[in-house]
Amino acid sequence: MHAEHSREHDPSARHCHRLARALAGRATPADAVRHRSYGQERHWRRYFGCPGNPDHGVVRRPNGSRPYTVALRIPAHTKIAAHTHRNNRVAVVILGVWFFGYGSSADETEVKALELGSFYTEPADAPHFALTQDEPATVYITGFGPTDTHYIDAAADPRRP
Repeated sequence: MHAEHSREHDPSARHCHRLARALAGRATPADAVRHRSYGQERHWRRYFGCPGNPDHGVVRRPNGSRPYTVALRIPAHTKIAAHTHRNNRVAVVILGVWFFGYGSSADETEVKALELGSFYTEPADAPHFALTQDEPATVYITGFGPTDTHYIDAAADPRRP
């Protein structure tokens, strides 16, 4: 196995990007842009859109009309309230256990424990929520931008003043 790790050689990442484009109905030859993301080169930044201020690394920014991937490192004991996004997304758990559920309220009895290698979808405008328990998790989320986040309960939005 090579020390070098790139999206071109990672079947799960390649599959994620193809699936995201297909879900968005936007798969075109123009999407075939070469891009590599080396884990050791990723610059993690604080992300203030989620409780606990997880770190995130952006492979491609989600603000343009193109495929993007955001890597989120979510601390242990973090709860993310029910929210929606305008676009379809696909996510892969790459570290830890991510507890994910669908619905307009964050009902912990409705989550499924997603371990390393698990993937799930976040359909456009479908409310969903997530949490971590005793260990942090890292998740790669892929979609076709631009995107947004709308919390079902505005008071639960960690970005509000």
